[in-house]
Amino acid sequence: MRRIDAGRSFSLAQWHFLLQALAGVPEPAARARLRCVLHLGYATGLRLAEPEAARAGEVRRQRLEQGSAETWILEVLGKGKRHREVPVPEAVIAALSEYLAHRGRALSGV
Repeated sequence: MRRIDAGRSFSLAQWHFLLQALAGVPEPAARARLRCVLHLGYATGLRLAEPEAARAGEVRRQRLEQGSAETWILEVLGKGKRHREVPVPEAVIAALSEYLAHRGRALSGV
């Protein structure tokens, strides 16, 4: 198993700084978009460009194992143009739904 390089992630202090800066963004739609992108990247470990490039149409509900509950999956085109599927926590889906509501759209399956 590969070790996670913790030096490439935000420290708790850095994460709190980002959230405080985010709270200062005056435009509600922009704040919702940035919150969604930050939480998506932080919760899933996506590479820097991947959360911003993600589209709502690439998110779907899927049952991972027979008999298990459905979970949200994001299909990502990653490094080397490889497709991969990343599970997305409900809290991130809530942030995405909030952002889409600012744009007059909704995430299918919510």
